[in-house]
Amino acid sequence: MRVEANIGQAVAKKAKPVITRQAARHALTANHLVNDGDRLVHEKVYRRIRHLILSGAVAHGDRLPSSRLLAENLRISRNSVLTAIDHLVADGWLKSRRGSGVYVSYSGRRIAEASWSHGAESPRGTIPFALGWASDIFPVQVWNRLQSRRWRTSPEAILRQQDRNGVPALREAIAAHVTLVRGLECLPSQIFVTTCIPSAVELAVQALGLIGSEFWVEDPGCRSTLNALTRAEIRVVPIPVDERGMDIENGISSAPDAAGVLVTPARQAPTGVMLDGARRNRLAQWARSAKAWIFEDDFNWNGDGSSPVIPPYAAQDRNRTIYFNSFNNILFPGLRVAYLVAPTELTDTFAAVRGSEGDVNTANQLILADFIEEGRLDTHMKRLNACNTERRAALLDCVERQLSKFLVPKHSAGGYFICGLDNFSEIDLLSAADAHNIAVTGMSEFELIASGREEVVLGFSQFEPPGLAEAAAALRGVLNSLRP
Repeated sequence: MRVEANIGQAVAKKAKPVITRQAARHALTANHLVNDGDRLVHEKVYRRIRHLILSGAVAHGDRLPSSRLLAENLRISRNSVLTAIDHLVADGWLKSRRGSGVYVSYSGRRIAEASWSHGAESPRGTIPFALGWASDIFPVQVWNRLQSRRWRTSPEAILRQQDRNGVPALREAIAAHVTLVRGLECLPSQIFVTTCIPSAVELAVQALGLIGSEFWVEDPGCRSTLNALTRAEIRVVPIPVDERGMDIENGISSAPDAAGVLVTPARQAPTGVMLDGARRNRLAQWARSAKAWIFEDDFNWNGDGSSPVIPPYAAQDRNRTIYFNSFNNILFPGLRVAYLVAPTELTDTFAAVRGSEGDVNTANQLILADFIEEGRLDTHMKRLNACNTERRAALLDCVERQLSKFLVPKHSAGGYFICGLDNFSEIDLLSAADAHNIAVTGMSEFELIASGREEVVLGFSQFEPPGLAEAAAALRGVLNSLRP
C-alpha cells in the first residue's frame, strides 16, 4: 500500500483533515495487501494503517475514510476493515467518535523510513529476522541435472496428466522416506500429494465429512493450518500449550465432543516443545472414546539442527490419525509439494475427493521422486541440520552479546527462536522494527487468545552468521531508541 504525494495534501488540511477518496486508493491498495505475507486480511489492514501513522503520512487528529470506502477501495469485506479498526482502537492508535468517524489518536514518536543494509540480507533479499528455512543451501545444480534428464528421457510423462493423487513414483518414494526416516510404516496408496499442508488439511476435512464440526487447535499455533480449518467452516477451540505440549485435559474439559484435533506433537510450532508421553496416551484414549480424528502436522521437526525428536503420533495411532508433512520448507517454497498419509481403510474415500481437485506440478513431482530415490534428500537433510545448528548458535551468540539488555532467550527448538522482552512491550518493538525494515515477529501473531507474555520470534535459518550479527546491531539501535 503506497503512500503517494496526495496523502501529504490530505493530511495538511487545517482542521480535522480527512484522507480523500483518491488518496485512500493510493495509500491503501489491494495489491500491497496481497503482498503482505500470509497474514489474515484484517491483520494486513491493521499493519498498513499503523505504518501510515508511524511514518507520519497520517497525523494525529486526521480522520480515516469510512469503513465502507476502505472496503470498496481494497476490494475486501467490510468486516475485515471493521475488525482491523477495532483492534487499532483497542491498541490506542485510533479513536472512534460517535456520529463523527474514526480519528488518529496516536501522538507519539514518528519513525522515519530506513532501507535495510544490503550486507545483512540473504542472497535472495530476505530481511532478517524473517521466519523461513535455508533455501540458499539447496543444491540447485543437482536439481537442474535431474530436471534436464527428466525432460530428455521422459517428456511425455511430464506433459500428460498423471494420477491426481500424486505421481506413482513420488508416492512410492515418499512412502519409503516416511517409513525409514520417521518410523511411520505406510503404503504408496496411503500417500496423497498436495501443494501445501493447508491444502492437505482441507482435503482431509472434506474426505472425512467434517465441514462445520468442532476441532481443538494449539494456542499458540501455526496460522496457515488454522486458516485451512476455518476456510472449511470448522469451529476451532483454542487449547493452551505449555512445556509438555498441548494441554489435553484442558481440551477434554473445553470441548469433550469435538470431532478432532490439529496438533504438532513432535515439535510444536512455534514453541518447539514435544507432546510428552502421558499426554500422547491421554490424547489416544480421548480420540478412541470420542471417535475423534487426529490431524498431525509434522513439518517443524525437519532439519532444524536440534536433538532427535520422538516418532510421529501417527505411528502410535494409525486408525484415527491423518499425518501431514511438506517438502516446501526443507527444499524450496516454490516446489509446492506436500502430502498426507491416510489410514489404509480410507484410501478410497480420500481418492474419490482428491479426484475432483487440481493437480500438483507433474514435473516437480517426477524430479522430486528422483531426488529422493537417489539419496539426494538424505544428503540435503544432513546439510540443512548442520546449517541450522550453526545459524541458531550464531543468533544465540548475537542475542547474548548484543541484545542481552533487551531480549531474554527462551525457546529455540524447531525453526523458531523465541525471546522474552525486558521492559519493552511487543507492540512498541514491532512498530519500531517494522519502520526500520527489520522483520521481527510478535508471539501474538501465533496466539488465538492474547496471553500478554510479551515475546518475539526471530528467524535464523535463512541468514548467514555475518548477516545475523549486522541485523542484531541494527535491532540494538532500534531498542536503544525506545529507552525512556
